[in-house]
Amino acid sequence: PAVLDNGDDAALLFRVFLNAPVEEQHNSLSLPGSLRNEQEQGGASTTYRIRIHADMEILLPESRELFRGKRIRREVSYRPTFAWEDGSAETRDKMIRSLAFHVAGYACKANGSKLRKRLAGQPL
Repeated sequence: PAVLDNGDDAALLFRVFLNAPVEEQHNSLSLPGSLRNEQEQGGASTTYRIRIHADMEILLPESRELFRGKRIRREVSYRPTFAWEDGSAETRDKMIRSLAFHVAGYACKANGSKLRKRLAGQPL
């Protein structure tokens, strides 16, 4: 994985590594029922699921020393209601929204008092 930096050593560096996303489809019907349902209703009997692990890190300016790290695991699933829905795309959209919410919450904690003290050279 590459580290993106704006060249400003005074800025905090925030990294996110996505590890081994798994995308699955589960059909809740028997094979004959599944084939009949596919012809009549499309993929409405299929549940789409994505699991992902992500490592998030906040590095200190200049030294690039790890200040805080966290691993999260997310799983989302979606079962289409109508035949014309793209369950796979909807599941990916849900995963992106969920992951963005957790990443933003983690990154916003970077303005906390512990980080300010560490940057000022004071004991935590």
